[in-house]
Amino acid sequence: MQDPVESVAKKGKASPAEVREAILRLCDKEFQTNEQIAKRLKRDPDRIRKVFLAPMVRSGALHLKFPETPNRPGQAYIAAKSVSQTDSKV
Repeated sequence: MQDPVESVAKKGKASPAEVREAILRLCDKEFQTNEQIAKRLKRDPDRIRKVFLAPMVRSGALHLKFPETPNRPGQAYIAAKSVSQTDSKV
């Protein structure tokens, strides 16, 4: 089975579900900026932020590195399950 990140990066048009899965995979272990995510997926950073990252933060699938300043330059994202796994180890 192909890695979701590679699959999305190679496709000209990927389904929203495929893009969300790839983003979760990229943000699974460490914070990633919008620019890092867009570059890995070979997508436009503004579109990734507006169409995927912002809704995924609102739904709780992603967490912000700096939640008190959501529009901060260098804002980064991590998968919610990574945060809960980290919290449970403390």
